[in-house]
Amino acid sequence: MVVLVYNIKPQTENKTSNLLHNFSQIKGPLNMMKTYLIILTIACIGFSASAQIEQNNANSNNTTKILFIGNSYLYYNSATEIFNAMVKEKFPNQKIITRLISGGGVTLAGHFQNKETLKALHSQKWDYVVLQEQSELGSGVFINNIKYYGSMQPFFESARKFHKEIQKTGAKTALLMTWSGEEAPKKQGHITYAYASIAKELNALLIPVGLVWNKERQQHRYTLYSNDGFHPSIYGSYLVASTIFSTLFKETSLGIAGKLNGHTVDQYGNKSRKKSSLSSLSKENSAALHSSVWSTVSALQKTNGLPSMLTKPNKEFQIPQLPIGSTINENELIGDWRGLSKFDFVSDGLTLEFSTLENKLHIEIQIQRDSKNFNTIVVGKNMGEKSFVVNFKDENDRVRELKFVKQGDHLKGILISTQGNYIKYDTISFSKE
Repeated sequence: MVVLVYNIKPQTENKTSNLLHNFSQIKGPLNMMKTYLIILTIACIGFSASAQIEQNNANSNNTTKILFIGNSYLYYNSATEIFNAMVKEKFPNQKIITRLISGGGVTLAGHFQNKETLKALHSQKWDYVVLQEQSELGSGVFINNIKYYGSMQPFFESARKFHKEIQKTGAKTALLMTWSGEEAPKKQGHITYAYASIAKELNALLIPVGLVWNKERQQHRYTLYSNDGFHPSIYGSYLVASTIFSTLFKETSLGIAGKLNGHTVDQYGNKSRKKSSLSSLSKENSAALHSSVWSTVSALQKTNGLPSMLTKPNKEFQIPQLPIGSTINENELIGDWRGLSKFDFVSDGLTLEFSTLENKLHIEIQIQRDSKNFNTIVVGKNMGEKSFVVNFKDENDRVRELKFVKQGDHLKGILISTQGNYIKYDTISFSKE
């Protein structure tokens, strides 16, 4: 019996031909069928190994392109560039192109209305488009200066619109779940439900920053927040970058240094020309954050990238309603009525001046702020039997609505203001001077 021993390695086409030629010279007890089987097996192994090497080479030469659309939660401490630096350290041969489109407090609805954002979205073939909604999910409500999350629908509608455009480009939609304020940890449930729900609907990738953040702040190992209690500290931004990394690349970021250099970004996402220090975490702190991130991300991978249990949060506020009032008599209104409210987050005085002009009830409204009086322009009024509604423009040309009823010697009212993506409701009581 002839025993042949070959050191089999991935072969080129010429080497494979030589190998087949060698087998054609085999002499001995092996019959033709066995020879063909051996030849076929070696050829398959060779071609398979060669194909694997070609695939690995292709992967190492891939360029990953990611477009981020968000606001200050992403540009604080240049979180997207920390992510860039992590990729370059972990995968030296991986080319990555990222772009951040941002602005302070900008909602996804605001981004979608911006032609430049949509132009950037369609400017090249992105692999991922990461969407990050404003911290109150694009719809905040203030009631007597206490902030609540508003309806989730504006966020959902904006995500759907972006997803439709993203699909046209062939990219994958990713949603970056944010975190609740330092003084409102219980509100994380509201954010988690919103992001996970729309991610499931759109079959989008969920980047669970809020889940990791919530876990870490309960352990009090790091100061995740900046001084305002909302924006991220460098630890928070490092956590953001690590979670993006582990979610998109589906592997741990453990081993990546805590001290990273790269370009910084301004509030609009523009990158600096020169590189500088982005983070300076200790080896122990960076490793602990990477491990925490991976434990959350890897656990979600077992449940299709989404939390296994989602509970819709109860509505946490009620819109103020006018109390029951008495019938309004025009003559009883004549005169000056003074009230106090914090409708601009400060104690402002509001004076209603009722008079008769050309046999009709006339009203003027003054705002007292910082010991100064500001005249307003009444743009509409409507008096019912038991309620009065007046719309006016303040000194900044913002339209506000005041509605009130009469109760005894007082006017009980609600002042409604819209400021950006917030709606403010302030109760106010007027007394006659």
